[in-house]
Amino acid sequence: MNAGLPAHIYVLVPFESRNLLPSLSALPSSARSTWRRLVHVRNRAERQLLVGTASWRPCASSEVDEAHWGKNLPFATRLDRVKGLPNLAECQRATDLFLKTQWLLERGGGIVFATGTPIANTIAESWTMARYLMRDKLEELGLHHFDAWAKLFADTVVTLEQTVTGAYRPTARFARFRNVPEWLQLFQIAADIRMGSELPELERLKPRLVGGDTPGKRIYRTATATPELLQFMERLAERVEHLGPPVKGADNMLKIASDARKAALDMRLVTPGAPEHPRSKLNLAADEIATVYQDTEHDRGIQLVFLDLGTPKAIDTVSTRDDEAAVIVDTRDS
Repeated sequence: MNAGLPAHIYVLVPFESRNLLPSLSALPSSARSTWRRLVHVRNRAERQLLVGTASWRPCASSEVDEAHWGKNLPFATRLDRVKGLPNLAECQRATDLFLKTQWLLERGGGIVFATGTPIANTIAESWTMARYLMRDKLEELGLHHFDAWAKLFADTVVTLEQTVTGAYRPTARFARFRNVPEWLQLFQIAADIRMGSELPELERLKPRLVGGDTPGKRIYRTATATPELLQFMERLAERVEHLGPPVKGADNMLKIASDARKAALDMRLVTPGAPEHPRSKLNLAADEIATVYQDTEHDRGIQLVFLDLGTPKAIDTVSTRDDEAAVIVDTRDS
């Protein structure tokens, strides 16, 4: 610890640092990798004592709009191999927000978080929001450490899940939560929740889903896997089996998953010159877009198409957006 720093800064960072002690003390001596990871997190937290406070302006309260951007607040846990956790990766932006909000609360200030999505992926994210807004209450109840919270409110379920290569393997996941009413009652000490049904004037402004077999429901179109795609997935499975230790520039799971997503969209993204299939995802999407356009042309409406794979680059072998546009033109002409 740096004795030259103001006393109040010790309240901020040691909070995360001392929360690591239960994890470290409970680990068996055989869990070396987990031990090293937790020690790294502790050292990182203690290094953050060097954060200066000269630029922090005194204020009575602060409001944070779209506060869900701060949900990736790092924390320590022994359950790092369980899926369904809040994001474990270090996020300096969230850490900065945490330090400043706690500094303000320690001085009797007020913090207001406003967001429409405080929980986006898992109910465990509500614990992260509680760390920002009611840290003292969590400490009082012994819930300031994530593992203590998870033991009381979450169950780990092991199920078979499909990997990017199409194989199945047992996966531990936070798929079931318990004591939810009790947690929500505690969470609402700091949270003022308003449902859409309580705000009819806003509900009326929402765009409504139309069309399909059941109006108001999402429409799904399924593309059957082609023989070329199935063969490519087998090659991806072989790549997974031959993965070695992480080496810069070598094959890794991220590359394999990316190739799997590209191949599922269109084989030409991974195999230049591959044949086009009339029932591919791109063609199914083009047919649907063209049909909607023709059916609503008299309304002069607008369609939004979200496509985040195969986007054009400076040098691109296959441009799916240009190709899809050409397919739609051909469909209309026919």
